[in-house]
Amino acid sequence: RQVPEFGNACGTIGCLHVCLNIEHWISSNSPMQSFRDKTIACTPEERGKILISIKELKSQSDISAESSQAQTVCPPRDADDLDHHFVGFVSSKGHLFELDGTKYSPIDHGTTSPKTFADDVWHIIKSN
Repeated sequence: RQVPEFGNACGTIGCLHVCLNIEHWISSNSPMQSFRDKTIACTPEERGKILISIKELKSQSDISAESSQAQTVCPPRDADDLDHHFVGFVSSKGHLFELDGTKYSPIDHGTTSPKTFADDVWHIIKSN
């Protein structure tokens, strides 16, 4: 969970959701693995607070957030105001999971495969 002290980190949080759920992708001595090891049993709030202490991740997040390439315009909405928000999707053990920082846990959308993954995600996004 993003904590106010972290600053503009919604993209970082979205990336971490995805990267940390692809276990074979993370290097064993990386800052991400260190974060994962320290927070595996923590609450989302505790994870957000610990994330601030991982200097390599915090500094890269700050650099990215300040980059002109990272600036986007939030499109008009016909619902409640929503600032920029990231949601990630991963496939794990043949199931498609939605990783949304506003939810307490991943959402299992059922089965998927490498061949159907992109289409399956598109249908979820389109229906919401």
